[in-house]
Amino acid sequence: MEEKRKFVRVPLVVKVTNRTTKEFHFFYSRDISLGGIFLETRDPYTLDTEVELDFFLPVKDRKERITIPGKVARVRVYDILKKDGPMPGMGIEFISVDPASLALIGNFIRDFLDV
Repeated sequence: MEEKRKFVRVPLVVKVTNRTTKEFHFFYSRDISLGGIFLETRDPYTLDTEVELDFFLPVKDRKERITIPGKVARVRVYDILKKDGPMPGMGIEFISVDPASLALIGNFIRDFLDV
């Protein structure tokens, strides 16, 4: 299978929230890239659902808070028959990323790859 990703992904396990006017959801991330983040969940949103994610990115000796808009670009559903199959969840594509947040994510990825 040919890899279609535009950006390098690195592992990131942090608590991520999505707050709407009516609801407040928590997820855990699996990985991150300059283009998006994968959130683990057995109950993913539908494709193209817009989200506003909030999480703390560990950078050097501190944690930086990031709030970033996105939309669901990929969904991996839970398959009860495949207990050892891929983790269910949703790939969130970042949209309208502010330069400061993009720089923080880029620094996190660069630091991870330099290890």
